[in-house]
Amino acid sequence: MKDARKVKDDEGSLPTGPGDQIPSAPSPADLGRQGEEEAARYLRSLGWTILGRNLRAGKSEIDLACRMGKDMVFVEVRVRSLGKWQPPETTVGPRKVAHLVRGARILAERWHWEGPWRIDLVAFTVDRKGVWRREHLEDITAGGWDPWGSCGG
Repeated sequence: MKDARKVKDDEGSLPTGPGDQIPSAPSPADLGRQGEEEAARYLRSLGWTILGRNLRAGKSEIDLACRMGKDMVFVEVRVRSLGKWQPPETTVGPRKVAHLVRGARILAERWHWEGPWRIDLVAFTVDRKGVWRREHLEDITAGGWDPWGSCGG
């Protein structure tokens, strides 16, 4: 993604004195904000309309609320750096899904929405060179999505 922050490899000199600082990786909050912006850009490129960001609904937060044709889509955005134990899509468990459903219902009622709605997940993995990989999982509450793959159980 052309606007995503790129990390340069093997360029420049190493810090040598107390005034020099080693460039730090983006904080999780910075990655999250960047991920939400990348997700919004991606969804707009699909022709979706962004209705709101970081919406509070009861104890839930919805990252993005969008219109896609006749449907309302509530989007959870996840970002992980490569090397973390879990890919981002596996970090949305049953408790988080329940919060998302509760929040989406509250927003749909608050906005007097009577049409169909669903919850999607847009997940990004950022590698060590700053390259972003996107995964878009539609309708994560439909029951056919297994975040753990076919690991049995």
